[in-house]
Amino acid sequence: MLSLTRCAGQSIQIGDNTRVKVLRIEGGTVVLGIQASDDVAVHRLELYRRLKEPVPSVTVVDPTGKPSLRSSLARFFRPRKTASQ
Repeated sequence: MLSLTRCAGQSIQIGDNTRVKVLRIEGGTVVLGIQASDDVAVHRLELYRRLKEPVPSVTVVDPTGKPSLRSSLARFFRPRKTASQ
């Protein structure tokens, strides 16, 4: 691992298309700005790890025993409020 020391306002260049800049330092927190090409995904490490976790498969079955598309999709969409609600 390469270890670098940078002050606020200074940057490092990674390859031809990625630049990391120290925007400011607030107490024990370093605020970074990352400039990368659109084909480079940039995530916080904890989010990246969650994105790589396998997604559990869920199948909802209606009382007739057939999978219900509506009930399967219901967990992804919130019901719309009507004017009377």
